[in-house]
Amino acid sequence: MKTIWSQTRKAGRSWLLALCLGLSLGAMSNAALARTLQEAVAEVEAQTGGTILSAETIRVGRQVIYRIKVLTPEGRIQVFQIPA
Repeated sequence: MKTIWSQTRKAGRSWLLALCLGLSLGAMSNAALARTLQEAVAEVEAQTGGTILSAETIRVGRQVIYRIKVLTPEGRIQVFQIPA
């Protein structure tokens, strides 16, 4: 009976360790994918070749979005909404 209990405890610890490791890796990958407003502005500027008129961070529910307004070389205004 003592052997079964120790095996169950070891299995429980292994499961808990795997769960914690999975959660921490998930959080790390989300952080690695997240970009700053400055990075989003640089990306839009490089794609359009235009002049940035404004850039702001907005919330839509739980999602954070960068709203970037650009004056294109053709003279048009474009608004980009990029997930943070």
